[in-house]
Amino acid sequence: MTLQDPLWRHKMECAMTPGTLSADLSVLLEALYAGPLEEDPWQEFLSLCSSRLNAMAATLILRPLEGNRPGLMINSGGEAKFETAYQEHYFEVDLFVGMRPREVGTLHERIAQEDLEKSDFYRHYLKPTGSGYILGVDLPVPGVDARFRITRGTDSYDFDEQDKEFVRLLVPHLEQAIKYFTRLHKLESERDLYANTVNQLSVGTMILDSDGKVLDINEKAQGIISLNDGVSVINGFIDLGIPRKTAELKSHIRSVLNAQHTERTALVKAVSVERRSGDRDFSLVVKPIPTAQWYEGKTIPAVAIFISDPDAVIAAPESTLSTLFGLTNAEATVSLLLANDLSLDDVAEELGITRNTVRAHLRAIFSKTGVTKQTMLVRMILKSTAELGHVPQQSVHGSALN
Repeated sequence: MTLQDPLWRHKMECAMTPGTLSADLSVLLEALYAGPLEEDPWQEFLSLCSSRLNAMAATLILRPLEGNRPGLMINSGGEAKFETAYQEHYFEVDLFVGMRPREVGTLHERIAQEDLEKSDFYRHYLKPTGSGYILGVDLPVPGVDARFRITRGTDSYDFDEQDKEFVRLLVPHLEQAIKYFTRLHKLESERDLYANTVNQLSVGTMILDSDGKVLDINEKAQGIISLNDGVSVINGFIDLGIPRKTAELKSHIRSVLNAQHTERTALVKAVSVERRSGDRDFSLVVKPIPTAQWYEGKTIPAVAIFISDPDAVIAAPESTLSTLFGLTNAEATVSLLLANDLSLDDVAEELGITRNTVRAHLRAIFSKTGVTKQTMLVRMILKSTAELGHVPQQSVHGSALN
């Protein structure tokens, strides 16, 4: 049966007709659109493609058009070292490069076997991987050099028109799924950036669902909870240790949730939290998280709780303070200690210097920063971006598409 065969053409047309989608193609497309949400993107889809086309591997290659980043190479088979070799050495000399977008073709349609075996691409990449026959298509996705390759081994056979037609059916869906992936990846990168920024500031964050149950807690909030000093999470709900305070918080959360349904999304509530230790109160702010009207559910973020500890230590590198305010290392160290509520005597003891030396540093700091009081210095540091120069011990590593 060939592509020109009326029965084959009818089968392929039926495969794309709503309501008559063939079972194998339906499963394949489901896996394709689920791919961007998988921890290892598109593994199921690529495995199904490889099986469906009797191939040794199915590969999706995504590389940013801008910059010099390696991108992603997602393979249903083969070894990681060959994937790395392709990205680092053979991406630019891939023998399919130059095909028109969406044109589905085989390797042997582009180059004779004799010439293929003389190429570096064959000798150093294809031959070591046992690759004999390749079916490929390049996809015009904005911002991304996207390539889809199906590979059969040297002991197999070349791809025919039926194989090519099947891949042509996938092309528009591949493009759309890759667009979803790049969009999700962008949003995820932005989310990680903001989350890391908040984590570096002296603000804890707790995210609640529409029942007031905790969905997520950032590092700062977790640190405050671990103090066991007035804020805890019991059975998924925030508890402030004092019944009237817990009831007050729950009332504020209900008010914020109700405001979402009356378009009063600017409603903000505040609570002071008494501490068992007698230290200064924690401060809680309750804010709504805007959501689309149709996007509601028990596990959807609905309320944000921001919590701050007035006695928390400001973590800012001296080098950042030096750069921001033109301070020497010693002056930056003194500034940071003063911002953390140490007195001049405390600073002198901490650094093993005299009180007069601390005062000399302070005069130099005032001269360079333009402030005239210690309280103004503390306020200036708190309002600066100095804390953002602190690198957390565990940083989030973005993928190569960042």
